[in-house]
Amino acid sequence: MSESIHHRPKSFVQYRIRREQAQATINQLLAISKKVTNIKAQINFLMRCKKLNLIPNGLNRRFFLSISNFSQSGKRLCQRFQRKLLLRILSDKHWMLNKCDRKLSLLREELETFNLGSRFYVQTDQMIANKITRWKREDNKRLSQKLMKLMAKKNQHLTKKITREDQDRIQEAKEICNRKLVYNLSDKQIPKETEELVGRLGLNFQFTLRKFPTIEVIQATELCCQKIEQCVPMVSTDRERIVTLNKERAQRIRNIVVTHVQRYHNINIKPNTTKKERKRLKELRAQDDLIKIPADKGTATVFENESNYVTKEQDQINAMDVQRCYKSEKAIIRHVRTRLIEAFKEMHMGLLEKEYSRYLVTAAELSLQIKTHKPNDHDNYP
Repeated sequence: MSESIHHRPKSFVQYRIRREQAQATINQLLAISKKVTNIKAQINFLMRCKKLNLIPNGLNRRFFLSISNFSQSGKRLCQRFQRKLLLRILSDKHWMLNKCDRKLSLLREELETFNLGSRFYVQTDQMIANKITRWKREDNKRLSQKLMKLMAKKNQHLTKKITREDQDRIQEAKEICNRKLVYNLSDKQIPKETEELVGRLGLNFQFTLRKFPTIEVIQATELCCQKIEQCVPMVSTDRERIVTLNKERAQRIRNIVVTHVQRYHNINIKPNTTKKERKRLKELRAQDDLIKIPADKGTATVFENESNYVTKEQDQINAMDVQRCYKSEKAIIRHVRTRLIEAFKEMHMGLLEKEYSRYLVTAAELSLQIKTHKPNDHDNYP
């Protein structure tokens, strides 16, 4: 009995010493845990700012504000820099979070070396978890208030009082957007969705290819390389060297094109129209008697019957001071062709008989675009 009483205070003193030594590690655990909680709250806040397109006050430096006051391009430049800075800060926060997690794992291993008992470790973890919950609630409350202030500031900036000049400008822009781009002068009914689609695409719209144009790319490259190889000076001391350089240059171009073709020949090209849009355009193209032409003014498109268009074209030709020529093209330009050949021979250009054809003229062709007037809202006369 006396031995147990004699040894018990000694073990209690050793436990007390280990507990006091472990307190420094526990304090470090609390500090790092608080820092981790704060970093996680900041990451959540910055991600919400990125999603809502908000810039925290810490990123609105005087340098950015001075640039944004110059022009619209300066504002766009500042916004781009601020977004990049926001992404950089998010990356740094994630790096700091990983670093703190590693420190926490090392501190927990160090705390277990003191052999303070499982009950002590459970109580310590519970105490740290309670503090983390309280810190998390405080950080979320503070950052939520900050986020609400940023959103209120943004809404206040967007809902400024609009002047009369701004109202007129906005109304004019709305009228331009709502103006009609397609006029149907034919006797066929065209769905409203199809008219809106044609007006949006315009006359010069090009559809994307379904497959990679391998043959076209190779053909164009080969023609270009052949022209490079044939580009040889008539009189030169380094003719052989130039010929060799041209061949090497052409071969390098072929190698580059072949590399790109091998990489992209199986690529799936995304279409620039939807399946419903292609179906509407296909139905519109199936109407043979319907033609699409540009209007006389603006960028509008007019649909008209082909028979009416041909009639207008013939009426315009009849109204002109012209007459139909029944001669062939060769007979029309024979006189001019003879005079040009004689002039070339007098200049002693040294051309062969076959080379005269590249300098000779051809009959001019004139394409008459018939004007199609848009309907007038007052008298509805096309």
